[in-house]
Amino acid sequence: MFQRLLRRHRPLLRSFSTRQQRISGGRQLLVEAMREDAAYVATAGASRLFSEVLQPSRRQQDSTKWQQAQELMSWTDFFALFDPEKPWRDDPRALRLLSSAYSYVLTLGKCLPEIIIIDDGTADCREKRVEIHVIGARAEAMMPRYLWDELIFFDPGRVFNIKLVGDHVPVMSARKKKLIENERKNERVQLEMVNGLYHELESGLLGTPDAFVLYNPGIGHPQLRQRWKPTLEIVLTSCKPVLITSFSLEDQQRDIAALHELVATSPVLKQHEVQYRCRAKENPFRSLKHQIDPANVGAPIQTNNRVMVVQLVHTSKENRRYYKRW
Repeated sequence: MFQRLLRRHRPLLRSFSTRQQRISGGRQLLVEAMREDAAYVATAGASRLFSEVLQPSRRQQDSTKWQQAQELMSWTDFFALFDPEKPWRDDPRALRLLSSAYSYVLTLGKCLPEIIIIDDGTADCREKRVEIHVIGARAEAMMPRYLWDELIFFDPGRVFNIKLVGDHVPVMSARKKKLIENERKNERVQLEMVNGLYHELESGLLGTPDAFVLYNPGIGHPQLRQRWKPTLEIVLTSCKPVLITSFSLEDQQRDIAALHELVATSPVLKQHEVQYRCRAKENPFRSLKHQIDPANVGAPIQTNNRVMVVQLVHTSKENRRYYKRW
């Protein structure tokens, strides 16, 4: 009996074994890539990538002369803006490192049409200052200042006011903060660092932005879900667009479930519903570097792997018609 079953299912077993070998081989390649990345970061070549390679002066086009928003669809498009003869273009370690740094701002830039009205060339639109609050900022608060200037590529002429808020944001003295503000006051991308949990900050201190951004917040993670609840209620109640990224498909699915559950159960969010201005999908500007998830070492993750843009709308017919015009 056992022999007959074995003969009958041998092709299936062989297929399963081949699939398991492919999965195992794929994981081994990821592990090797992560080892390569860890060693590469300490090299002089890695340091030169940011100080010499991806600088505005190396770009083949002068961004200050752009009159209309430019469209980038992938990392290939972005890297093609720079000198194509440089050897770093053929080094996967360099591309992975660069993508990990630029993923935050390019993800935001790519999603601008879903969270604000892009500059259409009219005076009213061009003169508008856009304020964006990045909530729960961590790595993005430590990035070199010039990385944020890439936003100009996606909407030339616009003035961006970016407030990075979170308890991991560096604390800056009032004197230093004022000095930096004076130095940067005429630049089109303004950055402000705010240390603290969003829901614990003084009411009205930050004002209401045009949009919110949450990079890899893990709002659906079992250990973070309750901690995010008071901040999410404030963010969602504003009825402003919210860009949310996730480390993986599983991470995003948890976030979506937590989001809908909060809207359904929170007294302050009743009579509202979640609408998607950008459906949940893979992010073309996710980091190409893989990292180990301490909670699941067998499933490497990527920063900003998935993306979605949500917005709470009132369930009344009048408000539904208003938001559908976006």
